[in-house]
Formats: sequence, structure tokens, C-alpha cells
Amino acid sequence: MAGLFSMRSDVNASALAAAPAVGAVLGAPYVGTGGNDTYAGGVDPDEIYGGQGDDVLSGGGGNDNLGGEIGNDTVSGDDGDDTVDGGHGDDSVWGGAGNDLVLGGEGADTMAGGAGNDTYYITNAGDTVVEAADEGTDWLHSQLSIDLTAIGVENVSLMTSVGTQLIGNGLNNVMYGNAGDDSFWGGAGNDSLNGFGGNDSLSGGTGDDTYFVDSSGDTVAEADGEGTDIVYTGATYSLVGRAVENAILLGVGNISLTGNALNNQLSGNAGTNGLNGGGGNDWLDGGNGADTLVGGLGDDTFYVDNLSDLAVELHHEGNDTVLSSVTYSLFGRAVETLMATGEGHVSLTGNSLANTVTGNSGNNALNGGTGKDTLTGGLGDDSYWVDNTGDKVVEASGEGFDTVFASVTYTLAGRYAEVLELTGAANLNATGNSVSNTLRGNGGNNTLNGLAGNDILTGNGGLDVFLFSAGSRADTVTDFTVADGDLINVNAYTGGVANAGLVTQSGLNVVINLGSGNVITVLNAAQADVLSHIVW
Repeated sequence: MAGLFSMRSDVNASALAAAPAVGAVLGAPYVGTGGNDTYAGGVDPDEIYGGQGDDVLSGGGGNDNLGGEIGNDTVSGDDGDDTVDGGHGDDSVWGGAGNDLVLGGEGADTMAGGAGNDTYYITNAGDTVVEAADEGTDWLHSQLSIDLTAIGVENVSLMTSVGTQLIGNGLNNVMYGNAGDDSFWGGAGNDSLNGFGGNDSLSGGTGDDTYFVDSSGDTVAEADGEGTDIVYTGATYSLVGRAVENAILLGVGNISLTGNALNNQLSGNAGTNGLNGGGGNDWLDGGNGADTLVGGLGDDTFYVDNLSDLAVELHHEGNDTVLSSVTYSLFGRAVETLMATGEGHVSLTGNSLANTVTGNSGNNALNGGTGKDTLTGGLGDDSYWVDNTGDKVVEASGEGFDTVFASVTYTLAGRYAEVLELTGAANLNATGNSVSNTLRGNGGNNTLNGLAGNDILTGNGGLDVFLFSAGSRADTVTDFTVADGDLINVNAYTGGVANAGLVTQSGLNVVINLGSGNVITVLNAAQADVLSHIVW
């Protein structure tokens, strides 16, 4: 590009390193004469200044400080982490091995850092930098526009407030701008572009590029297929029209991000943010504030960490997921999946869709809403609210002491929950599983069957039937009430043959011994009442 300072890799760097015959071996500061001097340092750190004349300075070993000063000088740092400064005139400055600071000074200088992580300072449009691609990770600080295309320098920082241009190369470039309106092009590689002040034009080119945007006037240019890119911004920003996938808000301001048709990852800050994913399968995380997250079309994922966070999804906009570290409800939101994160005790509520609601390791309360839901509590003592016969409760063995509240007929068979309680006043049935269950009825006429395990059955009003299947073990009926017409059904053991000898009074309770360890204890009951209300 015309007008840019360009750098070359075809200059013979070894010629810069070649110094004439040694004039002195120095271990202390030395200042040359007014003539053309030749000085070479020793193995210790040296401080050498050429003074006037066309001088040749060589640092030798050690971390040296060399200054050519006035004249067209040749300055070579050799080994060590050196500071080499050409000074006035058109100088040849070579850092050598080590991490060197290379300054051309005034004039049109040729600079070569050599091996190591070198730092260059450019002040003249006639300066030339020689750096191979495999000679460390290097920085160039410049007051001029820079073209890195033909040189192995990775990183550039501008030192002027005037708008300038930076052109990268095939390496992973880092570019820092200034207060002016800068233009950056990263080229190939995974580049990082930061214009700082001004209205900057940033183009990463191919590779996975990172942009820092600090003004609404900054523009980011990315074409399709040029990598997976990210924008960091402290201002409201939109990715529409830019083939950038990801954006993160900086600072604490109440600002917004808008995605595009790609699969975006949008992250907020500590403020109150608005994130809109647009099309695509988006990932939206508002941060700590009370955020509004709009997924749009696609299968979107929302991260919620504030009770006031609002996830917005319309019907037919994809299969969406909310990941929440706080109590959250999907009511009014067309989201299908709700999952708890972290370890806190949170409550999760679904909607009218067929939801998948999943807890964490805490004690969770899961309510799927009116659809046919799948509720998974995981570790912890979890509570489930079931209102659809198609609801599925998922609990594995050893995952806590769990309770199901059901407003429909429900069974715990195949589910490792311990307690089943019927809600409402409808005539419903409750069935346990192979573990020791507590079954509670509601105000209606209930049939309670604990199945295997040592179960506790409570009817809670209404005409209740306490049903005992074969292998029911040692069960307890807590509120057998003759006035309500309650029945005890042991037909699975007797086959319809009455046997009053199985029923005995034991203190305030009645015991029905069905043999083989299968015993029913009816609390606070009379033998005659039980015999008159038993189904053989």
C-alpha cells in the first residue's frame, strides 16, 4: 500500500553483525571520539557510546547498552538482552541473540533484532526492519503507518495520535492503535486488533480474530469463512452485516449486543444488558445484571444468574434451553429445556410445552407445568410436582430422599423416589416402588399401594382403599377411618378366602399378619372395625 512504512526480510542480517577488528574490550561506560571509532565489549555488560563519526560498536557478551549517537553507525548487540540505539544518521542496528530493544533513532535506519523476543521503535519512513518468522515474538512501536507483509514481526503498537494504517502478515498479529481514526488489516493468522480511540476500521482477514471496539463509530469487517471471530466492546454493538460469531461486553454500562444469522455467543457485563441473538443457534449470557435475552430463530441457549433475567423466545423459534443458577420459571416463554447449574437449592418451573427440567446437586423443586415433562433431580433431596400422567420423574438410586407431589394418578415404579403425595381433591391413586415409601392421599377417594418395601400409607380423608400386593413387607396404615368407609384390601394374599385369625389387636393398633414377613399395622384402630372393612 502506497505511503506505508514497509519492512523487509531480504537484507543480509549477517552483514549488520560483522564488526571490524576489535579496538577495545570494555567493562565500564565508554564514549568515543569525534572520529570513526571501532569498539567491542567483552563478556560483561557494557555501556558504549560512539559519539561523533561513523562508528562500529559491538557489545559482545552480557546485557549491553550501545548508542551510536552522531554519524552513520553500525551497532551490534551480539549476545545478551541488549539495548541498541543508532542515534542520529542512517544507521545499521543489530540486536543479535537475546531479547533486544532496537532503536534506529533519527535517519533512515536498518534494524535487525535477530533471535529472541525483540522490540523495535520506528520514527522514520526510511527505516527498514529485518526479522525472520522464526526469530521470536517481536513488538514494533511506530509513529508511522506499517506494513508487516514481508517481515516476521508479530505485534505493532502506534505511538501517534494521527490516524494511521497497519497491515499484518501471515502470523498471529497483535495491533494497537491510538486516538486517531486508524485502519487495520490483520491478514492471515489469528489476529488481535484494538484501535483504541477514534473511529477505527478493523479487518481481521482469515484466521480466528479478536476485535476490541471502544466506539460506536468503529467498524469491523469479516467475510464468511474467515474463521471464528470475537468482538470485545464497551459500547452498544451489532454484528449484523459482519461475519463475526461472538461478542463480549466490557465494563459495567447498561449496553446491548445484537447478533446475526450465525451461531453467536453473546456475553454481557455487570450492567443491565440486552442481548439479541438473531438467527442461528445462539448462546446468550447476560452476566450479573438484570438482563433481557432474546434468542430469535434457532436452537438457543440462555444463561441465567439473576432472578430478574428475562429469556425471550416465541413459538416455533427452535428448541431452546435455559441454564440457570437461580430459581427460574419458563412460564410465558417458549423454551423447552430448563437446567439448574451450580450447587444451590433452586426451584425450576416449566410451561405448557413438553419440558425437560433438570436439577443440580442441591435440593431442587421441579415443576414441569402442564405438558408431558421429564423431570430429573439428580443429587440432593428433590421435590417434584406432577400434573400430567405423561410426566416422567427420573431419580437414580442413592440420589437423596425425594418427594413427588401429584395432582393425577401416579406411580413411583421404576423411579427412586421415596414419597408420593396426592394433591387436590380428585379421586386419584398412588402406587409406590421397591423401596420403603410414604404414600399420602388427598381429600378424595384414593387407592394407595406401597408395593414392596416397608411403606407408610395415609389416606387423608375420603373413602380410601389401602391395597397390599404380594411381597408388600411390613407396612403401616396411619389413618384408617371407618366413618369414611376406608377399606383394607389383602386379596393378593388370601385369594378371596376370609381368615379372621390373621387379624389381631395389639394395644391401640391392629396387626394383620399375612405370613412370610408380610405384616400390616393399622394404627389407632379396633379389630372389629378392621374385620368389617377388610377385603379378603
